Amino acid sequence: MGASCSDCAIRQDADQLGSSTSSSRHAAPDFRCAQGGGLTSKGGEGAAGARGDDSGCGPGLERRVSGRGAAEEELAALLPSEQRAHGIRRLRCCRRRASPLKLEEGSPSRRPQPDVTRPWRAPNDPLRAEWEVVARGVSEQEYSRLQGFRRLVEARGLDSHKACAETPHTRRAVTLLRFLRARQGNSEQACGLLSEALDWRRDFEIDRRMREWKAELRQGTSARLRVLMRYKWTCVCKDAFGLPVFIHRESVCDAGGLLRELGSDFLLVHAVTEVEDAFEVAREQMLRTGVLRTSFVEIYDVGNYGLVPNYWQRGWDGVPFFKSIVPVIEKVYPERVRLAFVIRMPRSFWLILKLFWPLVPPETKKKIKMHGFPARAFREELIEAIGESNVPPFMLTDDMQVIAKAQPQGGLVPRGALAREEALAANGRPAIAL
Repeated sequence: MGASCSDCAIRQDADQLGSSTSSSRHAAPDFRCAQGGGLTSKGGEGAAGARGDDSGCGPGLERRVSGRGAAEEELAALLPSEQRAHGIRRLRCCRRRASPLKLEEGSPSRRPQPDVTRPWRAPNDPLRAEWEVVARGVSEQEYSRLQGFRRLVEARGLDSHKACAETPHTRRAVTLLRFLRARQGNSEQACGLLSEALDWRRDFEIDRRMREWKAELRQGTSARLRVLMRYKWTCVCKDAFGLPVFIHRESVCDAGGLLRELGSDFLLVHAVTEVEDAFEVAREQMLRTGVLRTSFVEIYDVGNYGLVPNYWQRGWDGVPFFKSIVPVIEKVYPERVRLAFVIRMPRSFWLILKLFWPLVPPETKKKIKMHGFPARAFREELIEAIGESNVPPFMLTDDMQVIAKAQPQGGLVPRGALAREEALAANGRPAIAL
């Protein structure tokens, strides 16, 4: 099936795409306790196999780079009007035969599908089981790099970090894999990012805050919980694999109002709790099935329906909220997004999007799909991504009667909303049914 041209330096090989993954896999590393030395691996040295650069481009490939260099032009490359591949330029010989794409190592398309041919029986040790799932689901080269990264993390003493007192973040294979992929296989850079994330966990005391917030959720009577539930704009559904799908209805949210009433720390704890819960669902499913899935679908509904007034003012007022939360989430939970859909996007939404675009990591930008208002523009892609039965009905139609009933409904947050709820709570109110 290969094709070559004597007048062209490019040799095409149609077998390239299928040859990156061998049927064999490394054995999972041997674990000792955190105090006893962590991980001993069987197999090749990951550190020696890792690339020294983090360009993300394999031999003979080059990234498509915008000559204009502005954020607006980078965004334009992702708009629906341009359907060409993002990040890699197709190579063609002089006879115009398309060369099969040789994708960069670690890119989503290059990563092999999980090896489901072998029956899965989870070891009793959850850490060992997690490493075995990863060994089944990635290439030998990536697994070797992951082993090398694990040795580096152990050598840097991160196992004893205070943030790992309750959860062994530094010994979990999937956690390390996400950080390594976020830095394109560069172990040193991934170790630096992991260290920053652990420092934030320690300094923000996120484990304690999440415990307190979950207790508050179970009780269901606090004033701030009532304000959040009344004006919330996010919800979670499931995809075809049973994993959480995050739906953000920016179209009806008043992020600035919630920030004013509830404060950034509270909203950050709530957002982190939802992400942590999603990863726990994914981990439980992974250990049960032996199938590696490490990321989620997110959907951003930004339609200007006129259901909540002051569309543009709400957008501007929400900028401080997103600027305070997005960098933390991206640092602590890298590579959590598999696909991000921005749907019903007005042309003028470009003005707000430009403010957030520099905050989005380059690898995440490749996963974003932007669509205009008509449901036909994104319906099929949503169905393919999460399954038709899982797509909320208002995303499958342009019928405003259906859209008007969509949940959550958000709304403008009045000034003093929290104070009023606190006064009512003092008189005793029944708990909220969550």
